[in-house]
Amino acid sequence: MRRVVLSLAIAAGLAIGSAVPSAAIGTTEVTLTCDDGTSTSLIVDADTLTGLTLAVQAMIDYPAGLTCTLVKLPGLATFGAVALE
Repeated sequence: MRRVVLSLAIAAGLAIGSAVPSAAIGTTEVTLTCDDGTSTSLIVDADTLTGLTLAVQAMIDYPAGLTCTLVKLPGLATFGAVALE
């Protein structure tokens, strides 16, 4: 009887563990807002966040008529939604 219960507990743990994607681990939610009315919320990894930050900084350093801001949102990221490069 103990083996059956243990087997069911292990099976349930493996089923739940495989259903939750690990893609959201190490991600951050950010909002990119531009003065033309564009606003986008993204969930990005560390490399994408670095590239996005550098791109926004380049727009500030060399203005081309469009100003954008990047805001890092507090809290946990949503599972399974990662912006791809």
